[in-house]
Amino acid sequence: MPDFYSTREIADLFRLPIWRIQRLYSTGQIPEPPRFAGKRAIPAADIPLLVEQLRDRGLVLQSQPEAVP
Repeated sequence: MPDFYSTREIADLFRLPIWRIQRLYSTGQIPEPPRFAGKRAIPAADIPLLVEQLRDRGLVLQSQPEAVP
């Protein structure tokens, strides 16, 4: 399992459009992660927080397990 994911990789994990993940950061719902080469480097440890935010919005089912490769 990688230590960091790009926004695209997170979107692919949850089978969501990339803008859904970007919106969590742009609206301030989740603190901005560090960037590498201009792209978000989302720590693997932040995935549970992303799942929580996506569930709150009805984008990930309550019974759906966390998508971690």
